[in-house]
Amino acid sequence: MRRVLMSAAVAAAGLSLLAGCGGTDETPAAGTAKGPEKTQNVADEETAKRQKAENLLADCMKKKGFQYVPRTLEVNRSRTDDFTGASSLLQPADTVRPLREKYGFAIFAEAVYPGDPVITRPDPNPDANPNNKIYGELSAAQQKAYDEALGTDGKSGKKIPGCADEAYGATFGNSGSGDAAAASREWDKFRSDPKVVAAAQKYGDCLRGRGYRITSSEPGLIEQAAAETVLARMPAGGVASMSVEKAKAELVKEVKAALDDLDCRGDYAEIVRTKYPKVVQGGAG
Repeated sequence: MRRVLMSAAVAAAGLSLLAGCGGTDETPAAGTAKGPEKTQNVADEETAKRQKAENLLADCMKKKGFQYVPRTLEVNRSRTDDFTGASSLLQPADTVRPLREKYGFAIFAEAVYPGDPVITRPDPNPDANPNNKIYGELSAAQQKAYDEALGTDGKSGKKIPGCADEAYGATFGNSGSGDAAAASREWDKFRSDPKVVAAAQKYGDCLRGRGYRITSSEPGLIEQAAAETVLARMPAGGVASMSVEKAKAELVKEVKAALDDLDCRGDYAEIVRTKYPKVVQGGAG
Protein backbone atom coordinates (compact mmCIF):
# COMPACT_ATOMS: atom_id res chain seq x y z
CA MET A 1 0.00 0.00 0.00
CA ARG A 2 1.38 3.41 -0.92
CA ARG A 3 2.09 5.71 1.98
CA VAL A 4 1.54 8.99 0.19
CA LEU A 5 0.95 11.01 3.31
CA MET A 6 4.29 10.21 4.93
CA SER A 7 7.11 12.69 4.48
CA ALA A 8 10.77 12.57 5.34
CA ALA A 9 11.14 16.35 5.32
CA VAL A 10 12.66 16.51 8.78
CA ALA A 11 15.37 13.93 8.40
CA ALA A 12 16.10 13.90 4.68
CA ALA A 13 18.59 16.77 4.64
CA GLY A 14 20.96 15.26 7.12
CA LEU A 15 20.73 11.70 5.85
CA SER A 16 20.69 12.18 2.08
CA LEU A 17 24.24 13.40 1.77
CA LEU A 18 24.81 12.26 -1.78
CA ALA A 19 21.23 12.37 -3.07
CA GLY A 20 20.82 15.20 -3.39
CA CYS A 21 -15.06 20.88 -13.11
CA GLY A 22 -16.52 24.44 -13.91
CA GLY A 23 -14.85 27.65 -12.89
CA THR A 24 -14.46 31.37 -13.41
CA ASP A 25 -13.44 32.93 -16.72
CA GLU A 26 -10.94 35.16 -14.98
CA THR A 27 -7.24 34.29 -15.08
CA PRO A 28 -5.33 34.46 -11.78
CA ALA A 29 -4.12 37.93 -10.95
CA ALA A 30 -0.36 38.25 -11.04
CA GLY A 31 -0.49 41.00 -8.47
CA THR A 32 -1.85 38.82 -5.67
CA ALA A 33 0.60 39.42 -2.83
CA LYS A 34 -0.75 37.63 0.22
CA GLY A 35 0.76 34.21 -0.47
CA PRO A 36 4.54 34.74 -0.11
CA GLU A 37 4.23 36.64 3.17
CA LYS A 38 1.97 34.01 4.74
CA THR A 39 4.22 31.21 3.51
CA GLN A 40 7.28 32.84 5.01
CA ASN A 41 5.56 33.31 8.36
CA VAL A 42 4.59 29.64 8.49
CA ALA A 43 8.11 28.57 7.55
CA ASP A 44 9.90 30.64 10.22
CA GLU A 45 9.51 28.15 13.06
CA GLU A 46 10.58 25.17 10.98
CA THR A 47 13.51 27.14 9.59
CA ALA A 48 14.76 27.89 13.09
CA LYS A 49 14.37 24.27 14.18
CA ARG A 50 16.13 22.91 11.12
CA GLN A 51 18.97 25.36 11.51
CA LYS A 52 19.36 24.33 15.13
CA ALA A 53 19.41 20.66 14.14
CA GLU A 54 21.96 21.30 11.40
CA ASN A 55 24.21 23.20 13.80
CA LEU A 56 23.99 20.34 16.30
CA LEU A 57 24.79 17.92 13.50
CA ALA A 58 27.87 19.90 12.51
CA ASP A 59 29.06 20.03 16.14
CA CYS A 60 28.58 16.29 16.52
CA MET A 61 30.48 15.51 13.33
CA LYS A 62 33.31 17.83 14.42
CA LYS A 63 33.65 15.89 17.67
CA LYS A 64 34.03 12.74 15.60
CA GLY A 65 36.74 14.33 13.47
CA PHE A 66 34.75 15.29 10.37
CA GLN A 67 33.71 18.56 8.76
CA TYR A 68 30.01 19.06 8.06
CA VAL A 69 28.52 22.29 6.69
CA PRO A 70 25.03 23.04 8.10
CA ARG A 71 22.39 23.01 5.37
CA THR A 72 19.73 25.73 5.13
CA LEU A 73 15.97 25.38 4.66
CA GLU A 74 16.05 26.92 1.20
CA VAL A 75 18.27 24.11 -0.09
CA ASN A 76 16.10 21.28 1.21
CA ARG A 77 12.50 22.45 1.30
CA SER A 78 10.09 23.77 -1.26
CA ARG A 79 7.86 26.63 -0.16
CA THR A 80 4.99 24.88 -1.94
CA ASP A 81 4.96 22.43 0.99
CA ASP A 82 2.90 24.97 2.94
CA PHE A 83 -0.07 24.71 0.57
CA THR A 84 0.30 21.49 -1.43
CA GLY A 85 0.72 17.84 -0.52
CA ALA A 86 0.38 16.18 2.85
CA SER A 87 2.34 18.80 4.78
CA SER A 88 -0.30 21.42 3.89
CA LEU A 89 -2.69 19.53 6.18
CA LEU A 90 -0.73 20.97 9.09
CA GLN A 91 -1.46 24.54 8.01
CA PRO A 92 -4.64 26.45 8.93
CA ALA A 93 -7.09 26.86 6.06
CA ASP A 94 -6.72 30.67 6.13
CA THR A 95 -2.99 30.23 5.51
CA VAL A 96 -3.44 27.78 2.66
CA ARG A 97 -6.32 29.55 0.90
CA PRO A 98 -4.59 32.70 -0.47
CA LEU A 99 -1.75 30.58 -1.83
CA ARG A 100 -4.09 28.16 -3.55
CA GLU A 101 -6.14 31.08 -4.90
CA LYS A 102 -3.09 32.11 -6.88
CA TYR A 103 -1.08 28.92 -7.48
CA GLY A 104 -3.58 26.06 -7.15
CA PHE A 105 -1.49 22.97 -6.43
CA ALA A 106 1.59 24.59 -8.05
CA ILE A 107 1.22 22.37 -11.12
CA PHE A 108 0.36 24.65 -14.06
CA ALA A 109 1.44 27.78 -12.16
CA GLU A 110 5.04 27.13 -13.19
CA ALA A 111 4.18 28.18 -16.75
CA VAL A 112 2.06 31.14 -15.66
CA TYR A 113 4.47 32.54 -13.07
CA PRO A 114 7.96 31.53 -14.28
CA GLY A 115 10.66 32.27 -11.74
CA ASP A 116 8.21 32.99 -8.90
CA PRO A 117 10.16 32.11 -5.72
CA VAL A 118 7.09 30.61 -4.03
CA ILE A 119 6.79 27.82 -6.60
CA THR A 120 10.41 27.45 -7.65
CA ARG A 121 11.68 24.08 -6.51
CA PRO A 122 15.00 23.82 -4.66
CA ASP A 123 17.92 23.08 -6.97
CA PRO A 124 18.45 19.30 -6.97
CA ASN A 125 22.00 19.73 -8.26
CA PRO A 126 24.23 17.74 -5.87
CA ASP A 127 26.89 20.44 -6.25
CA ALA A 128 24.58 22.71 -4.23
CA ASN A 129 25.46 20.64 -1.16
CA PRO A 130 28.98 21.56 0.00
CA ASN A 131 29.16 18.33 1.99
CA ASN A 132 29.32 16.33 -1.24
CA LYS A 133 32.66 17.92 -2.06
CA ILE A 134 33.94 17.26 1.46
CA TYR A 135 32.83 13.64 1.23
CA GLY A 136 34.27 13.17 -2.24
CA GLU A 137 37.74 14.19 -1.09
CA LEU A 138 37.87 11.48 1.58
CA SER A 139 39.46 8.10 1.10
CA ALA A 140 37.24 5.02 0.92
CA ALA A 141 38.03 4.19 4.54
CA GLN A 142 37.31 7.76 5.63
CA GLN A 143 34.02 7.78 3.71
CA LYS A 144 32.94 4.62 5.53
CA ALA A 145 33.77 6.24 8.87
CA TYR A 146 32.01 9.46 7.80
CA ASP A 147 28.87 7.50 6.90
CA GLU A 148 28.88 5.79 10.28
CA ALA A 149 29.41 9.08 12.10
CA LEU A 150 26.60 10.76 10.14
CA GLY A 151 24.26 7.83 10.67
CA THR A 152 23.92 5.86 7.46
CA ASP A 153 25.23 2.66 5.95
CA GLY A 154 27.05 3.71 2.81
CA LYS A 155 26.40 0.41 1.01
CA SER A 156 22.73 -0.10 1.76
CA GLY A 157 21.76 3.52 2.41
CA LYS A 158 19.93 2.45 5.55
CA LYS A 159 19.90 4.80 8.51
CA ILE A 160 21.78 3.81 11.62
CA PRO A 161 22.25 5.69 14.91
CA GLY A 162 24.56 8.63 14.32
CA CYS A 163 24.93 12.40 14.44
CA ALA A 164 21.96 13.10 12.14
CA ASP A 165 19.68 10.94 14.26
CA GLU A 166 20.96 12.57 17.43
CA ALA A 167 20.69 16.15 16.16
CA TYR A 168 17.28 15.88 14.49
CA GLY A 169 15.95 13.72 17.32
CA ALA A 170 16.94 16.34 19.89
CA THR A 171 15.26 19.08 17.84
CA PHE A 172 12.18 17.47 16.30
CA GLY A 173 11.63 14.37 18.46
CA ASN A 174 12.32 10.74 17.70
CA SER A 175 9.68 10.28 15.00
CA GLY A 176 11.38 13.00 12.97
CA SER A 177 14.86 11.64 13.49
CA GLY A 178 14.50 8.36 11.69
CA ASP A 179 12.87 6.01 14.19
CA ALA A 180 11.27 3.97 11.43
CA ALA A 181 9.57 1.48 13.73
CA ALA A 182 7.89 4.21 15.78
CA ALA A 183 6.87 6.10 12.63
CA SER A 184 5.43 2.92 11.14
CA ARG A 185 3.39 2.28 14.29
CA GLU A 186 2.08 5.85 14.18
CA TRP A 187 1.17 5.37 10.52
CA ASP A 188 -0.74 2.16 11.22
CA LYS A 189 -2.53 3.80 14.14
CA PHE A 190 -3.52 6.71 11.91
CA ARG A 191 -4.77 4.48 9.09
CA SER A 192 -6.93 2.37 11.43
CA ASP A 193 -8.37 5.19 13.55
CA PRO A 194 -12.18 5.04 13.02
CA LYS A 195 -12.45 8.83 13.20
CA VAL A 196 -9.75 9.22 10.53
CA VAL A 197 -11.39 6.63 8.28
CA ALA A 198 -14.79 8.33 8.65
CA ALA A 199 -13.30 11.78 8.00
CA ALA A 200 -11.45 10.51 4.92
CA GLN A 201 -14.67 9.01 3.55
CA LYS A 202 -16.50 12.29 4.15
CA TYR A 203 -13.62 14.11 2.40
CA GLY A 204 -13.92 11.84 -0.65
CA ASP A 205 -17.71 12.05 -0.75
CA CYS A 206 -17.48 15.85 -0.70
CA LEU A 207 -15.11 15.87 -3.67
CA ARG A 208 -17.28 13.41 -5.57
CA GLY A 209 -20.27 15.64 -4.87
CA ARG A 210 -18.40 18.48 -6.58
CA GLY A 211 -17.81 16.41 -9.70
CA TYR A 212 -14.37 14.90 -9.14
CA ARG A 213 -13.67 11.26 -9.96
CA ILE A 214 -12.13 9.95 -6.74
CA THR A 215 -11.07 6.32 -6.84
CA SER A 216 -9.99 5.97 -3.21
CA SER A 217 -10.95 7.65 0.04
CA GLU A 218 -8.28 5.87 2.07
CA PRO A 219 -6.38 7.89 4.67
CA GLY A 220 -3.01 8.78 3.21
CA LEU A 221 -4.35 8.79 -0.35
CA ILE A 222 -7.42 11.02 -0.27
CA GLU A 223 -5.43 14.21 0.28
CA GLN A 224 -3.73 13.65 -3.11
CA ALA A 225 -6.88 12.80 -5.05
CA ALA A 226 -7.90 16.28 -6.27
CA ALA A 227 -4.36 17.12 -7.34
CA GLU A 228 -4.20 13.88 -9.29
CA THR A 229 -7.25 14.91 -11.31
CA VAL A 230 -5.33 18.04 -12.28
CA LEU A 231 -2.17 16.10 -13.13
CA ALA A 232 -4.24 13.89 -15.41
CA ARG A 233 -4.66 16.92 -17.73
CA MET A 234 -0.91 17.48 -18.00
CA PRO A 235 0.30 17.11 -21.60
CA ALA A 236 2.99 14.54 -22.32
CA GLY A 237 5.60 17.27 -22.72
CA GLY A 238 4.86 18.79 -19.30
CA VAL A 239 4.29 22.46 -18.57
CA ALA A 240 7.31 23.39 -20.67
CA SER A 241 5.40 22.29 -23.77
CA MET A 242 2.41 24.54 -23.02
CA SER A 243 1.68 28.06 -24.19
CA VAL A 244 1.09 30.63 -21.48
CA GLU A 245 -2.51 31.00 -22.65
CA LYS A 246 -3.19 27.26 -22.34
CA ALA A 247 -1.47 27.12 -18.94
CA LYS A 248 -3.59 30.03 -17.69
CA ALA A 249 -6.77 28.24 -18.77
CA GLU A 250 -5.66 25.08 -16.97
CA LEU A 251 -4.63 27.03 -13.89
CA VAL A 252 -8.16 28.45 -13.56
CA LYS A 253 -9.48 24.87 -13.32
CA GLU A 254 -6.63 23.89 -11.04
CA VAL A 255 -7.31 26.73 -8.63
CA LYS A 256 -10.96 25.67 -8.40
CA ALA A 257 -9.89 22.08 -7.68
CA ALA A 258 -7.42 23.24 -5.04
CA LEU A 259 -10.04 25.35 -3.29
CA ASP A 260 -12.66 22.58 -3.50
CA ASP A 261 -10.11 20.25 -1.93
CA LEU A 262 -9.45 22.74 0.85
CA ASP A 263 -13.19 23.12 1.52
CA CYS A 264 -13.76 19.36 1.57
CA ARG A 265 -10.91 18.21 3.75
CA GLY A 266 -12.16 19.94 6.94
CA ASP A 267 -12.47 17.23 9.60
CA TYR A 268 -9.71 15.13 8.07
CA ALA A 269 -7.20 17.98 8.13
CA GLU A 270 -8.24 18.92 11.67
CA ILE A 271 -7.59 15.41 12.95
CA VAL A 272 -4.21 15.20 11.20
CA ARG A 273 -3.18 18.62 12.48
CA THR A 274 -4.24 18.05 16.09
CA LYS A 275 -3.76 14.32 16.61
CA TYR A 276 -1.39 12.96 13.96
CA PRO A 277 1.10 15.68 12.96
CA LYS A 278 3.97 13.18 13.32
CA VAL A 279 2.50 11.10 10.52
CA VAL A 280 3.29 14.01 8.19
CA GLN A 281 6.54 14.97 9.90
CA GLY A 282 7.87 11.44 10.32
CA GLY A 283 10.13 9.55 7.98
CA ALA A 284 8.80 6.02 7.54
CA GLY A 285 6.90 5.35 4.48
